[in-house]
Amino acid sequence: MPDYMRCNSCGTVGPGDLSLTATCPNASCGAGGSFTAIGAWGGELGARQDSYTTGAPTDIRVLAKRLVDTKCTQIKGVISVNYKSASGKILPKEDFQERELNKALERIANGQAMPVDVANNTHHNDGAIYKNKEGILPVRDANYYVELGVLVGSRGWEVRVSSERLVVGRCWDLYYTSLHYDAASWWVFNTVDGHWRPYSN
Repeated sequence: MPDYMRCNSCGTVGPGDLSLTATCPNASCGAGGSFTAIGAWGGELGARQDSYTTGAPTDIRVLAKRLVDTKCTQIKGVISVNYKSASGKILPKEDFQERELNKALERIANGQAMPVDVANNTHHNDGAIYKNKEGILPVRDANYYVELGVLVGSRGWEVRVSSERLVVGRCWDLYYTSLHYDAASWWVFNTVDGHWRPYSN
């Protein structure tokens, strides 16, 4: 039995013995039958937070530091990434066999702002609410997720902003998208076993 279950409608965390036909414990939600099991380290945080507030930057910093400290920063698999040219044009995608997120997570853990690249481009929504309009991620509440830029991508000797994003939920559920929210580009971090895996809804 999981430690906690999270309502996929509003993001509220409940005990692990919630059945799949139970009603959300949040009286203002009332949704039933759509819950996701989450690991203890995410559930304990989510259970302490108000159901209608976004994850605080401090909490995201703690999550990022934990991944860096436990060396859970590498994604292995075919990953497609776009970069911007000096003029801001999106370049054809490039494929990689793995992606190292250590520097991106260190930046977040240290509370640093998203830097600019060689062409003065940056990620303007770094730290903003990710509304999950396409419904790819499980929680439908529009204030549940926050998006962050992945520092910048290294393309040859140049450093350029890439199409990569990290998306963090209030329960420390962590997602990575390599191709700017494309449905086939998502990965999820499993807080139970410490591995990144391809994600699809």
